[in-house]
Amino acid sequence: MRRRLGTAVAMGCAAVLLSPGLGQAAEPALSFDFNDVATTQPDGGPAISGCLAGSGEDAKIGCVVARGRGEVQAVAGASGRPGDWALRFPGPGQGTAVLEVADAPDLNPDTKDFTATAQVRLDTLPGPSGYNVIQKGRYRTRGGQWKMQVDQAGPDCRVAGRRGKTESGTLVAAPRQLPLHEWHTITCVRHGDQLRILIDGQERGATSGADLDVSNDAPVLIAGKHSGAPNDQLHGAVDNVGLTID
Repeated sequence: MRRRLGTAVAMGCAAVLLSPGLGQAAEPALSFDFNDVATTQPDGGPAISGCLAGSGEDAKIGCVVARGRGEVQAVAGASGRPGDWALRFPGPGQGTAVLEVADAPDLNPDTKDFTATAQVRLDTLPGPSGYNVIQKGRYRTRGGQWKMQVDQAGPDCRVAGRRGKTESGTLVAAPRQLPLHEWHTITCVRHGDQLRILIDGQERGATSGADLDVSNDAPVLIAGKHSGAPNDQLHGAVDNVGLTID
């Protein structure tokens, strides 16, 4: 049975991320724990449209955009605790769906340090195009891009933008693919010119050249680069998505 997600303020606590440089708690610019979907989906049924609110003082609204037979389902969250929910996105051949958050100035890091995080559970391994987890801006978007994805070889983080008058980009990849059907936390950290990727809290890669000005008018997209096909659809579930900018 199809259900519609209601627009409701999440009752769970906002995710608190650490500032990359100072190690101090910072208020997230973006935070979704998805636990409020239970108010409209008590049986964990599918939903292909509607919106839900994130957590925090300036909670953002995320809306499901689906095409074809794409459905988003409420499933048990990463913690496994009762009342903890996550969103599961369409599998191969099942249409497309993303969660879209409208552009806002505080979702652009500019040249500031930032941390993006998400918990991911893969249902199938990605092909050559990979799976987009969370991003703001596309590869050639004017104003650059910050992005987390799971490529064929494993998770990676990308930052693109301007340094002076020059457009540039840098990417850091974890050395191993995530196991299927398990929850894992991916974290992308930009601190100064360093870009790091952490898997389940452990650093798995770092690179330089990330001191780029990232500021665009694109929405934040979760689980795909857009709702059309092909869209680098994430085939799996996502929980506890967050972005903190210093």
